[in-house]
Amino acid sequence: MNNIDDRILEEIKNDAENIQIPESLSPDNMMAKIAKKKSEGYFEESIQEEKKNRKKNKISKKIIAWTTGGVATIVAAASLGIILLGSGATKSYDRDINIYTGDLYNSIAEDEFSDEDKVENLSSYESLAKYYISQNTMRRKLSASEKLGNLLSEIFGGSIKGDASLDEDYLYNDSFTDGSLNGFIPEMEMNEGAIDDVAKPDYSDTNTRTENVSEADIVKTDGEYIYCLNNKVGYSAEEYWNLTITIVKADGENSEKVSVIPVKEQLDKVARWELPIDYGNYEMMLYNDKLVVVCSNESYTVLLFYDITDKSAVKHENSLYIQGEYDSCRMVDGYLYVFADRYIEDKVNEYGEYIGISMERTIKNIIPCSSQGDVPEEDVYISKCEDFNMYHMIGTVDMNNTSDFMQVKAVLGSNSGTVYVSANNIYYVSRVYEGYEDCKVGEVIQCSDKSELIKLSYKDGFVEAAGRTVIDGEAGDEFAIDEYNGYLRMAVTVQRWNGICAERNVEYFNGSEWIDDKRKVIELSYMTNDQMSALYVLDEDLNVVGSIPNLKEDESVYGVRFDGDIAYVVTYRQMDPLFTIDLSDPTNPTVLGALKIPGFSTYLHKWDDNKLIGIGYDDDWQVKISTFDITDKTDVKETDVCYVDSYGTDALYNHKALFISSKNNLVGFMDNGGYYRIFSYVDGVLTEVIETEIEDYIGNDVRGLYIGEYIYIAAENNGVYVYRMNDYEMLTVIK
Repeated sequence: MNNIDDRILEEIKNDAENIQIPESLSPDNMMAKIAKKKSEGYFEESIQEEKKNRKKNKISKKIIAWTTGGVATIVAAASLGIILLGSGATKSYDRDINIYTGDLYNSIAEDEFSDEDKVENLSSYESLAKYYISQNTMRRKLSASEKLGNLLSEIFGGSIKGDASLDEDYLYNDSFTDGSLNGFIPEMEMNEGAIDDVAKPDYSDTNTRTENVSEADIVKTDGEYIYCLNNKVGYSAEEYWNLTITIVKADGENSEKVSVIPVKEQLDKVARWELPIDYGNYEMMLYNDKLVVVCSNESYTVLLFYDITDKSAVKHENSLYIQGEYDSCRMVDGYLYVFADRYIEDKVNEYGEYIGISMERTIKNIIPCSSQGDVPEEDVYISKCEDFNMYHMIGTVDMNNTSDFMQVKAVLGSNSGTVYVSANNIYYVSRVYEGYEDCKVGEVIQCSDKSELIKLSYKDGFVEAAGRTVIDGEAGDEFAIDEYNGYLRMAVTVQRWNGICAERNVEYFNGSEWIDDKRKVIELSYMTNDQMSALYVLDEDLNVVGSIPNLKEDESVYGVRFDGDIAYVVTYRQMDPLFTIDLSDPTNPTVLGALKIPGFSTYLHKWDDNKLIGIGYDDDWQVKISTFDITDKTDVKETDVCYVDSYGTDALYNHKALFISSKNNLVGFMDNGGYYRIFSYVDGVLTEVIETEIEDYIGNDVRGLYIGEYIYIAAENNGVYVYRMNDYEMLTVIK
């Protein structure tokens, strides 16, 4: 028996010396109950079954040892009469919110966090592993009776099943964490890159967040050919998650399929590519005569580079990979920036399974990697998010030389945020819970959700840290963040709540032993509906220089569009105020006007200097398109509304799903009912001009685009529909 068992038994003995033992908990009766449970199949479930359910609550080796080889321990302890079975007692793994761990946290930084504006580098993976263990095992220290009560409640409440031979390989599965892919076989309205010097008709590009910053998508065009990613889903091994690239020669009614490239063939050459491609987690980017497909399972993101000079004989050139689940990528001036989220799997269960596990294995699990190998500590930046659970991975590639990554960086943080890429900087914005170590015990504190901004500058494929700060509130998406003339502007929702400062006895495992300590905590007193929307302006050093701290009381930010010195912000609770804000003086942002209409817009798009389009919901949650006259910034008017016979569309939340061309007066998107709809916007009036039903639509991605005088609707797994633009007549479908 280990020291923890001895300590608990000693505490139980001291607590229970004078407690009368009920007959039902006599050693004989307890042995009989355990025998009955074992006869019903408890304690005998296979390790393999446990591995299948590893994302659920796992079984503690300590508990298993007590319930099998240590039966006498349970009986002896239970016979002391510590009874909390089914009583709703606090579980031993309950954690109070906001346990302050600042001193532990500082140990993982290369330099202690003395400069709040500095982005720190990781000191060492060993210190990170120690902190991670401490962070995940820290819990309120329970009395011995509480611990035993929870133990017995788990056992006799029927939830404990397992095997005493549960080993360290189960807790520390080496799959996808060994820093390499053994057997990986590498094979050697703005055009994203001109294919040749032949004049091509005008054509549309992916609807992007930032001008001149290209984004990957499932459909791309060079003005002559259309490239479509298709992920055929079937029931046979050959069909299941079978990703392909279809190339179509775009020539109106004479359009034709040129070739189909099997992507899965290259993925199968990646050793340990054991999991299927995540549904929808694949995109591609086009650059000159090169096409890159980016796809991932839940563990790795792979980049497949193809030479598309000969469209009928596309050649796979080489492959790179980066650890983590694919998020997105951007391309600027021929340099590709790939973003992936490498989750740190929680290897600590609620009962402290780090006991007896080596630091070496913990460190191995925590180191991120790419096709270059392990990411060095100096290339890992640290978020102030104390409850981190992932790395935000960044890999950069020169598209003129795709043989290897130029850089691989990582930002240690959490999954509660977003990434915004401006023309010069990358911003990671994530939720943080700052410690209140200076609070007085018993003091009631008004708390608010906070966001940390980590700023990374980038140019020509190189990324480096530039600054960090923390502000009140949370940004909904990347459109709520904007960089302009050296200033960063953010529209956020601030949720406030009340907490009570308390001091608690806690315990945590530091990698070698259990530590008893005292910590300041903020306990939730009560949640309020006290929220508001706000706007901040920050300078290049991320200092707040101007703000509207209470843009709208009791309303959340839903849609934002920044346009130079003007911001349009939609907030919502019952009505849809569209605020127009003057940002020409960064130190004094000013509300110019507020238009109140029913419903709300989640996406805003500037049509031209005098018009704005919003896509959102009406009061009955039906999709609507609104047009606004923004000529007079102090008196914005809604000029037209077009209701869509649908209760959803991806375009509400994914800007790349929206086909929009003010030059051709067209707006298009796929609704959730199986129809792709295109609207014309002429003389201030929206009119639906195309309503095409996508055959066998099962939620596949669909994109609209135009090339010259034709409209193309590319439907994943369902072909390309071709329309003439001047009369909206369907000409053909390429399957």
